Amino acid sequence: MRRNAVVSIAMAALFAACSTAPQQHPSPDRLRIRERQEPRVSQPAAGSLLTAELKRPIASRNIPSAQPSMPISRTNAAGPTPSHRLPATDPHPAATASSRPVLRSLDARVLYIAGHTRNTENKGAFSATGVREHVYNDLLLEAIKRATEKSNALYLLSSLDLSLRRRPGLPMERGAQVYVELHHDTGFANDVARKAWDVLSGYSVFYSGNSLCASESALLARSIGRAMREYGLKPSLYYTKGAQAQHKVSIDRQNGVYASDFYVLENARVPAVLVECGNIANPHEEALLGTRRMMTAGAIREGVLAYLHR
Repeated sequence: MRRNAVVSIAMAALFAACSTAPQQHPSPDRLRIRERQEPRVSQPAAGSLLTAELKRPIASRNIPSAQPSMPISRTNAAGPTPSHRLPATDPHPAATASSRPVLRSLDARVLYIAGHTRNTENKGAFSATGVREHVYNDLLLEAIKRATEKSNALYLLSSLDLSLRRRPGLPMERGAQVYVELHHDTGFANDVARKAWDVLSGYSVFYSGNSLCASESALLARSIGRAMREYGLKPSLYYTKGAQAQHKVSIDRQNGVYASDFYVLENARVPAVLVECGNIANPHEEALLGTRRMMTAGAIREGVLAYLHR
């Protein structure tokens, strides 16, 4: 009996010690070490690629700090190569010697691509007459193809349905050293409703100041913007003030050049620009697109050539 009482007391003491003893947790330093050893990889939400638009970037994006801009190498051989912004998952590996841009020269291959897609949700804006933007983008791409038919440029139509996520890697996939994406602009609904055609007009050229090739992209954008102005086209001032200027910085007002971190521009690993070639929300400007198309195509071609010659 006495022995049973002693055992009971011992068991009770052991239970009390287990219930009151503090739980052992790894120290914060140990947790930080574990996190460094086992990094977490965030994945974009399902369906985000199809619903993302190119034209209006949003600020809520956890983007890793950008690498410094890299001048075009003069020694490497050619390698294979606006709207909401996508999640900050960089789909491309870090640049290596074989993946960097090559010598800027007339031998460089230029990739011209139509903005938006024909067969998915991301077809672009509606024009004043109800035409979807991708139609005008394709027509301009065909005009540029005629203007540059003797070059080794590449031309990708909207019918290819190339997703926003895939576009930054296209130059490397296709062996191109310059990326030019073609668009036609629109405006906020209230500006369209009040028929602010004086500001809803003209062209704009965008590049990213946070891309791997930011300095070269800026030179390319200025060269195209200057050529378009010299061809008699009007630069847009729509993004110089007001809500529409959010996430966009006017770099060269005279030539319609802006810095903005559109997903494709920020993640491209070659000099890359996005050109808004007129405002289709403006019925007067839409009516002139046909007569100005070859002029616009020639100006873009001259701007690219001037950049490559520089």
